[in-house]
Order: sequence, then structure tokens, then C-alpha cells
Amino acid sequence: PSDKKMDGLNSALASAETPVATPRPLTQLRQDTDYSIQQAANRRLTATQDLIWALVNSPSFLFNR
Repeated sequence: PSDKKMDGLNSALASAETPVATPRPLTQLRQDTDYSIQQAANRRLTATQDLIWALVNSPSFLFNR
């Protein structure tokens, strides 16, 4: 006959061995960090993107559209 205590311990072990899912906010933060590292490596592109964003969102550009 199987031992009830041993069955309970085996089921507890099986549930403890299942991997823990990574929370969605942590996954997003990791992706954002990777993107920031890539962006910091290419300063010229980042500066160009910032300049274009500033020009497009300026009041004179928005007024002419």
C-alpha cells in the first residue's frame, strides 16, 4: 500500500519543481532596459530622433499642418 504522507510529499515536491512565471511588468522592464542599452550605444541616432521629435512637436510645425 502507498503511504499517504509520502504521496503528499511527492505532490508537494512536484508543485515546488514547476518553474515560476516571470511577471509581465518585469518582462517589460527587461525589454526597456535592452532597448536603452542599444539606444545608448548609438548616440548619433538617438540625437537625431530627439531633434526630429522636437521639431515635429514645435508649435510652428503644428500650426502649419
